[in-house]
Amino acid sequence: MRNIAIIGSGFCGVSIAKKINPGFADVVIYDKGKRPGGRVSSKTFSNRTYDYGPAFIPSSLAKDLPVEESIERQLWPNEASNSFIPFGGVSSFTEQLANGIKSYQDCQVIECLRKEQTFSLVLKENSVVEDIDILVVTAPSEQSAELIKDISPNLSHEIRQTVRMAPTWVVLLEAQQIIKLDPLLKVNSEIVKNIRSEHTKLGRRSDNGGSWFVIECSDQWSQTNVEKPPEWVKETIINWFRNDLALDFSVSAVTAHRWRYASTKLPLSKDFLRDASGDLWIAGDWCLGNGIVSAVRSGKVVGDKINSELK
Repeated sequence: MRNIAIIGSGFCGVSIAKKINPGFADVVIYDKGKRPGGRVSSKTFSNRTYDYGPAFIPSSLAKDLPVEESIERQLWPNEASNSFIPFGGVSSFTEQLANGIKSYQDCQVIECLRKEQTFSLVLKENSVVEDIDILVVTAPSEQSAELIKDISPNLSHEIRQTVRMAPTWVVLLEAQQIIKLDPLLKVNSEIVKNIRSEHTKLGRRSDNGGSWFVIECSDQWSQTNVEKPPEWVKETIINWFRNDLALDFSVSAVTAHRWRYASTKLPLSKDFLRDASGDLWIAGDWCLGNGIVSAVRSGKVVGDKINSELK
């Protein structure tokens, strides 16, 4: 039985692992995050739940992904929406999808090595995983290029020359007052892209317990201010929220999070990359550039191909 290592437990990595017959290979995922999902993330902050990556899961994925019927769903912002949010946050979808997969979370890979016919992974705590027959890298493009630079310089160069990803700042803000906005409010602003009323989602609705929001900053503003400290970002966005929307409120809690590789501006325009040996695969949403949908497509294509060759 061959040993397969997948770097990244986002939708792409999990989709690959789900496609490979466990009778054909021993598949292990390694991810630096504390839970599966990658940028599809939920956070409990000040006893409130926020979806601070994608606001929802495209409902088109429900019929394609092997998720148990027990997962609860809510169409959002309304019944005509092409989206849903599992109870407990979008990250619960990926966590359920990852059930049964051998995954090591909070386990960062810092280097990939090739030794004759196999690969080795150097982990952050300086331990080494050896004897990997097939290596699949599903990290963001810049991180993927860095990880494979010594084992496949040509593919690393292709990624760096082709793909461009952009950062995004998001601010999680709780107000003491009830503030009624559209559940997903698109904003015509140089600073903010959209505002999501998290308190309108299933299991979070509140009539008298205040309001809480994810404020997603614009691509250009996030790029310009990518290295600014979170405290500066929080203060700037609170002031914008008050002034531009003419709102008077008291802040109960606020935090800022920077996604350094949030979206793809120039995609690879291929489903995946594969080196000449055939044992190194690189995949991810940035291959096609359409977020979760592209991550799943890239993962399913790679998973199907690996599974077929293992038979």
